[in-house]
Amino acid sequence: MSAAGARVQLQTWSRHFSRRPPRANPSPPNPSLTSPRSSAGAKGTVVRRDESAGEGTQYLAHEELQPLAPAQEGEDFLSDVLRRLSASDDWSLQFGAIDDARRIARFAPRVLASSGQIRKLVGSIASLVESLRSSLAKNALRCMGELFATLGKRLDQYLDAFLPVVLKRGADTNVFISDEAEATLREVCQHASEAKVLTPALAAASNRHPKIRVQALSCLAMLAQRLRGKVPTARHSVQAIVEATGKALVDANGDVRQLARVIATVLSTEAVLQELPSSAKLSASALPGIDPLNFDVFDVDSVLQYTELTRTQALSPLRVRSPKTMPIPVRVRSPSP
Repeated sequence: MSAAGARVQLQTWSRHFSRRPPRANPSPPNPSLTSPRSSAGAKGTVVRRDESAGEGTQYLAHEELQPLAPAQEGEDFLSDVLRRLSASDDWSLQFGAIDDARRIARFAPRVLASSGQIRKLVGSIASLVESLRSSLAKNALRCMGELFATLGKRLDQYLDAFLPVVLKRGADTNVFISDEAEATLREVCQHASEAKVLTPALAAASNRHPKIRVQALSCLAMLAQRLRGKVPTARHSVQAIVEATGKALVDANGDVRQLARVIATVLSTEAVLQELPSSAKLSASALPGIDPLNFDVFDVDSVLQYTELTRTQALSPLRVRSPKTMPIPVRVRSPSP
C-alpha cells in the first residue's frame, strides 16, 4: 500500500473512534453509566446537550434526567410508560416515554427488577432502536445502554436478539445514529456477561458487510480486555476470539485489520496464545511500544493514540524509534466489578 493510501485508511480508522465528543458529569451518582460515553480526561467538562434532531427534540444526558415523583416510583407508572412506548401514531409521546424509562432505570431500578415487565420494556425499546425516525432510534439506543449499565447480566437473555441490531446501527451511514450505537455497544460490552456477548459478536465478525465486521471486532476487543487474565476459566472464549482475530488480520477491509491488531495487542500477554496455531501471527501483529496491561479499548483517547502510532509506523517505517523511547500515555482502567 502506498503512503497516501495508508494515510487515508488510518484517518478513516481514527474517525471511527473519534466521532463522539466528550460528555461527562463532574459528579455522577454512578460513574459507570457515563464513562463509556466520555473520553479520558473529560472530568469537569460541560455536559453536552444534543439538540440536532430538530422539531424541538432535546436529548438528555444521563445526569440531566429528572428524579421521579413519589407517585411515579411504582409499577403503575412503568405500565403507563410501556403503553406510551407502543403509541406508534405519536412519535413525540414515544420519545417522552423513552426518557421516562431512562428515569426509572436511574432512580427506581428496583421497580424494573421486580416488576416482571423487563422483557416487554426491552422489546419495546429494541423495536424503537430500529425506527426509521432517527430521533427515536437515537434516544432508544441511549436508553438501552443505560438499561444494560443498570441491570447488567439480568439482560443477558436478550442479547442474541438485541446485539445484532446495535451492531447494524453502529454501521449506519448516518453518523447521528452510528455514534450513539457505538456508545451503546460499549455499555453492553462492559456490563453484560462476556460469554453471552461473545456468541452474537463472533457471528457478526463474519458478516458480509465490512462496517458490521468493524463493529463486531470492536466488541471482541472489549471482550478480550475483560477476559484477559481470566484464563483458564475463560479459555474457550479467549480461543474463539483469537481464531476470529486471525481471520480478521487478513480481511479485505483495512479497518477490520486494524481492529484485529488492537485485539492482538490486548491479548499479547496471555500465555494461552503460545499454545494456539495462530499465536505467531497474533504476536507479530501486536504493536510494540504499548503496554497491553494499561491499554484501554474502552477509552477513545487510548485507541486514538494507538492509531497515531500505527500511522507513524505505516508512513515512516524506517524512522520509527524503538519502543523504549515511544511511551504512550494511556489511562488505566479500573478493574471490572
